[in-house]
Amino acid sequence: MNRKIILICIIIVLLFLTFFICLYYNSCNYEDLIVDEETWNRIISERTISDTNLITSIKFNDYELLYDNINCTYYYSLIESASNKYNPNVRYKTNKKDLKLVINKKINDQSIANNDCINVMLYNDTEFSIYALRCTTLPLLNINSSDIDKISNENDVDMNLYLFDNRKSTAKRVTKSAGKMHIRGAITKIFPKKGYKLSLKTESLGNNTRSNHLSLLGMRKDDDWILYAAYNDQEKIRNVFATNLWYESCAKNNMFGISNGNEFKFVELFLNNEYWGLYALGYRIDEKQLNIDNDSEYMFKKIQYDESEINILDKKEFDTSNYELVNNVKDEKKAWTSLKNYYISLLESKDINELYNISDINNLIDYYLFEEIIQGNDNPKEMYLKNVFVTIKNFNNKNVILYTPWDYDMCLGNIYNSNAKNFTLPYYVKIDENIDFRFNAIGSLKKLNDTKINDLVKNRYKELRNTYWSEEHLEDLISTYSKQIYDSGAFNRDNNKWNDASFNEENIKLTEFKEYVFDRLKYTDEFINSNF
Repeated sequence: MNRKIILICIIIVLLFLTFFICLYYNSCNYEDLIVDEETWNRIISERTISDTNLITSIKFNDYELLYDNINCTYYYSLIESASNKYNPNVRYKTNKKDLKLVINKKINDQSIANNDCINVMLYNDTEFSIYALRCTTLPLLNINSSDIDKISNENDVDMNLYLFDNRKSTAKRVTKSAGKMHIRGAITKIFPKKGYKLSLKTESLGNNTRSNHLSLLGMRKDDDWILYAAYNDQEKIRNVFATNLWYESCAKNNMFGISNGNEFKFVELFLNNEYWGLYALGYRIDEKQLNIDNDSEYMFKKIQYDESEINILDKKEFDTSNYELVNNVKDEKKAWTSLKNYYISLLESKDINELYNISDINNLIDYYLFEEIIQGNDNPKEMYLKNVFVTIKNFNNKNVILYTPWDYDMCLGNIYNSNAKNFTLPYYVKIDENIDFRFNAIGSLKKLNDTKINDLVKNRYKELRNTYWSEEHLEDLISTYSKQIYDSGAFNRDNNKWNDASFNEENIKLTEFKEYVFDRLKYTDEFINSNF
């Protein structure tokens, strides 16, 4: 008897819940909610604006839309693989009964690219509320932090991350994590749109906090992530283009079998539920990426230009003030001595075999050619080094140098200028203005009239120009980025949010950038043919 009573009670509760859900949760297809202008205006004219928020949540295809609290705007990220992405199933929850939802526009590619505002209205017999809806084809990232006003380069603050991954290939749409964050960047930290470093954390047994290694947007599993703002890049493309080009074409071409590079993926960022703009999400180059053995391998980052390397023979001490020793080594003195000995060999050695043996020659040739193509004005050039990782790795009990690119916001025409807007002069550098990085084994071998290096450089350049650096491949790559930056509407939204940042004319998109890249390729063809 008791069991029957319990069963009846359960049924009653379920019926009640079903009734409650039917009252407060509504579901239908997006296009079934669209009304014409006349109907829209009539609904408004017959009612008054509600003084309360009528909607508590809204989902498209079962995923909660992100909401910009400041501008009362919902954001919908179209899932690439969804057949109904332009006509998603809509579910919404209200805090009053008998509320209906209507929409005034369809979703299509043109409206997305134009960043068109779609209006969404909730109404009943007496009142209505209107909300904005904007659509994107990029992943959406929301970071919440109650201590955001305390954030700085030195001060970490607690944060919670929510990432909506709209890519076709993803197995997990939503990723959440707690963590820490701080502002990153040198000169760029003074811009109002900041770059950030994120450290993901999770609670383990015993309430202990540990690193939370996650794969975000298909990139490597890690707990350390960076958000790049591209505030001073008029097309928002350079650092992502250069970094990813190296990653796919050259990062794995080394004797150590490691992935000697990093990646970036475009996202749109929300900070404390406020739209914050177009960013690139990526990860750092670190000892994990390069599989460093702290007992015998040393990773250095050159952060400023100076003459410490080329003056090393004239001074008893090696000036290391503009270097960072990245990994935790057991013997720092041995680490710096090893780097010093490498530079001495470049300057003094007359032994061709030694010069080949002290470098991963495939990596060096790739890096040399990459610098020629990219024209990095804030990177190694001529006899000077900056914004590069120089790593001493062990191969067959010998020290071998590995170069790793980093930080390409000033490349392919753009150059730093302290008097320019956002310290950047767009397309100031001429196509044939070469940076020609010579302070390496290639430069030393050419001084010794080694002919083998000429053949190696020319053959590798030909291979790259026929594959990853071909006009066809780069055309596809630039077209993909153009769709992500511009056809998503993100460029327009970023411009509206940060109108003092650097922006080109939106209708130009990446046309000027592509022309510069292709002209630079033609010049580099001539340079390699005449110098090797």
